[in-house]
Order: sequence, then structure tokens, then C-alpha cells
Amino acid sequence: MKRTEVPGFNLEASFDSQDSSLSERRGGEVDLEDFLLCGCGCSGSSEGGKEEEEEAAARAAGGEISKEEGEEELLSLDDFSALVELESFVLAPSASADVALSGGSRSLLLALRGRSALNDPELLGNVRGIWQLLRDTYVFVDANSFMPCLYSDGLRCALATPPSESAFSSLVPQTLEEFDSDPEIQELHNRIATRGQAALTREEEKLRTRSLARLGIPSFSQLCADRGVSPLARGATTILQLNIGLYCNQACGHCHVESSPRRTELMTREIASRCIALLDASPGLKTLDLTGGAPELCPEFKYIVTEARKRGIQVIDRCNLTVLLEPGQEHLADFLAEHQVNVVASLPCYTADNVDSQRGRGVFDRSIKGLQALNKVGYGIPGTGLSLDLVYNPGGVFLAPPQAKLEDTYRIELSEAYDIQFTSLLCLNNMPIKRWADELQRRGQLEEYMSMLVDAFNPGAAEGVMCRNTVSVGWDGRVFDCDFNQQLDIPLGGKDKKKVKTVFDLESLDELTGREFAVASHCYGCTAGFGGGCGGQSV
Repeated sequence: MKRTEVPGFNLEASFDSQDSSLSERRGGEVDLEDFLLCGCGCSGSSEGGKEEEEEAAARAAGGEISKEEGEEELLSLDDFSALVELESFVLAPSASADVALSGGSRSLLLALRGRSALNDPELLGNVRGIWQLLRDTYVFVDANSFMPCLYSDGLRCALATPPSESAFSSLVPQTLEEFDSDPEIQELHNRIATRGQAALTREEEKLRTRSLARLGIPSFSQLCADRGVSPLARGATTILQLNIGLYCNQACGHCHVESSPRRTELMTREIASRCIALLDASPGLKTLDLTGGAPELCPEFKYIVTEARKRGIQVIDRCNLTVLLEPGQEHLADFLAEHQVNVVASLPCYTADNVDSQRGRGVFDRSIKGLQALNKVGYGIPGTGLSLDLVYNPGGVFLAPPQAKLEDTYRIELSEAYDIQFTSLLCLNNMPIKRWADELQRRGQLEEYMSMLVDAFNPGAAEGVMCRNTVSVGWDGRVFDCDFNQQLDIPLGGKDKKKVKTVFDLESLDELTGREFAVASHCYGCTAGFGGGCGGQSV
């Protein structure tokens, strides 16, 4: 018998000792159907194991499992917003203690704690009290710990199967703590709340354009024409890049999509299915490039990967490495290897200080653990066919160095210090948009950075920009020329009569061949030095 005290409430929580760890009884696996039927298995009943065995037998026999009269649905995927609502109330420092929850949030709380213990309406109205109750009763719970319970394919439930003492906890609480305590980020969010994201994006472009004007530099399209670059038009589309969600367990300073645990935008099954249909209708397409946010934390990630691989399409997963250590992602490396997904992993340096300064406290250590997990299943090991490319981003106002030279240094440092192997290194320039543009503006270095990009303009890099063979699709199904244009909300280029706005406006990606692609001042980032788009240096 365990008694849990919640400020302002008295609630006696009874647990049979054999149910304190459900991993033995359930084999450590909880899928979506199990979640809906038994609330992660956390029923608090010593008879739970017997009931589940009976349910499993009924399924095996093809029988239907009937609900008790009056039993309510615990949570559906449509109520995902309820989870986000709960997260914002619990994790936000300024959240009110007493809030009116939606039905979905109430159901979520019931699912986490069990069917009967939280029926007190007064207790349901106190989110902080419930949250504390969950923490006291089970393991530490954070925003991402219970998200995997919503996923299918048998992902491990962090509540039903608490992590071992040696396992890493979620990075989300730490990221949010740093995120919320950063005065510059908070000032930016206040401006977004006051003026709106679209207005700030327009202001950002004006600042870049004015910087170029003060330097007497022409527009990107004009400079390309002056330097003899081929017309800025599409060839055949061979790569489809999907940004399947902006939710991330990190909040990196150079992130051009401004991802964080606060972002809730995620691709739906409807849009994901339409993208798969475009694969079928576009015979020239060879590669599906998945990015985010942390794409692996989108509920549709496994569906998209599996469907693409069934069709023989090569899949790229742009991985931040720390996601491999998140609760519920214990089998991610195995899944990627099983489907022969190419992993492109962010590691802006081989030293802890440089990585942590860009990506957050302790991220380097977690990244190393993630790389070791990938090596363990064969990634980066010669002869396995499992490609593991690392990505370098500059840590200041300078361009990425030549890939080959820096790759040798990475290889030596990571091998000697951590026995890590990888396939190749990709060097990307930081794009002067979003968080990086904000930081440059605060430092008074935006004009300096733009001048550096223009001075390093390389016509050869302009010939190889990703817009020539890649189409970018956002989490909401909108179509863009590249992921950078997507974040700036710059519509797909082209002056023909057909207005293509979303994937539902296209029958095939082949329709886009020959169209001009949209450009602006930020495009200098992909054409400076050796080039620096998503595919790494192009010259």
C-alpha cells in the first residue's frame, strides 16, 4: 500500500507490489491498441495480468473484446492536441494551477494513472497535483515520456516499462529549462506573440536585403545571371524532402526551422499517405529525405519509412542523435538498420564544449552514446551497407571548411577517443534565417555575415543547389522549392498558370520539371565557398 499526498487533496493510491514494474508481465511492449484498452497497462489492479491474458486469447481466437457498459474511450490519435495542452500547463513555469481541461486531456490523465483513481472532478482540475501524483507513483514523467504510448508498432511505454537506472532520461525537461531561461529567446517569442511570425519573417528578409543594398550588392538572381550561372530552373525531381514535424527534444541556436519541445506541428497520416502516393506517381524519384524537428518523434515516421522502402525508395533520416536516447526510442537504431535507412546525423564538432554551446548542455555526451548505438547495429561500419554521415555546422561567423580535410580530423578524433566509425562528413553553412539571423542581428554582425557569403559566391555551387532536383514538403502538405524557403514561407516558384500550393495539387512530381525556383537573399548561404545545402558541399 502506498499513500501519495497531493497538496490540497487526499488520495490513497493502492498498488500491488507485483504491478510496480509491468515490464515482466507485458514483455516491455505496449502498442496503441493496448494503450486504448488498458491505459498503458497501469490499471493498479493485481488482476491486470489475468485480464490481459484473456484479452490476448480473445484476439488470437478472432473474437471481439467488448467494453463494459459506460466505459469511456481513453485517448485517440485525434486527441494528440490534448497531450500538447497538458504539456504546456505542466511544464510552463507560469502555468495556472487550476485549469479547465478538454475531454481528451482528462482521458489522457485517466490513461496514465488508471481508470478509477482520478475520477474526482476536483482533482482532475488540478493539473499540477496530478502531475506530481504521477511523478510520485511511477517514474519521472516529462512531455516526451508518454508520447510514445500514442505510437503504434509496439513501441515501449515509458510509464509501463520504467527505464533502467543507467538509461538516459528525456532531454526535453532540460531543453525547456534552458529555452525558458534564455532572455533572448523569450524576447523573440514576445515579439512573435505581439507582431506575428509572418511579420517577423518579412522584417528578417528586409534586413538581409538592406544589408546587401548598403554593400552595393545585387540580388541573388541578378548575380547568378552576371556570373553566367545556368537558368534557375528545375530539372527532373529525384529527391522528395519531407519536413514531417517541428517538434524536437532540442532547441539548437542555429536551427533554421526553430524547432523545440514547444512546437506541436506534426504531419498527419492523410498528408503522409498523399506523399507516398506521389512516390508511386513519380518514377524518376529515387530518394525520400526525412527531416524535422526530430523526424523520429513524429507518429507517422515509421509508416513513411516502411512504405517508402517497400517501393525501393532510398530513405534518409536527418537525425539529431540524442533522439536515440529518448524514452520510447530504444529500438530506433534497430528499426533504421532493418529498413536500411541512410542516417545523416548532426554533430557540429568533435569536442564537447563546441557542441554543447550550439545544441545544449550535455548534448555532446548523448550524441556520442547515440553514435555508439548506431555503430553497434552496423552503421558506419565498412561492408554493412549502412551509411552514417555526420553533419558539421560552423560555430561562428565563418564558412564551413573543405569537407575532406575536416573529415580526416573527425575520423581520428572520434575513433581514438570513442571508438566511433562513420561513413563521411557533410559540411553545411549556417543559413542567415530564423534563429541564426536573429543572433547575427543582436550581435550587429548580419551585414558582415551577408558580405562574407557574397564575397565567397561560387558559380559552381550555384549550379549544384538542391532546388534543381529536390522538392520540399512541409508538415502541413504545402510544397516548396527547398526547406529554407519553406521556413520563410516563400511559395513554390514558377510563372505557369497552375498554382501548386499543396501535395493535393499535384498528380506527379514530374509536373514541376522546368519550373523556375524561387530565390531570395538567403540563397547566398548555399552558394558560398564549397556550397552548403542539405546535401553538403557540392564543389
